[in-house]
Amino acid sequence: MSGPFPGQLLTAVGIDANNEIYPVAYAVVDELNKATWCWFLKLVGEDLGKA
Repeated sequence: MSGPFPGQLLTAVGIDANNEIYPVAYAVVDELNKATWCWFLKLVGEDLGKA
């Protein structure tokens, strides 16, 4: 993303029975690396009750 607040957009999406895509979660992070992905996936797992 560019502009006054640059960053990277992380998204998690789901596909329903009709093959339609819908967003499950998203986050804007400063940089794209393993630590930010681990943080994001941990939070998604907690929200979905899997962690």
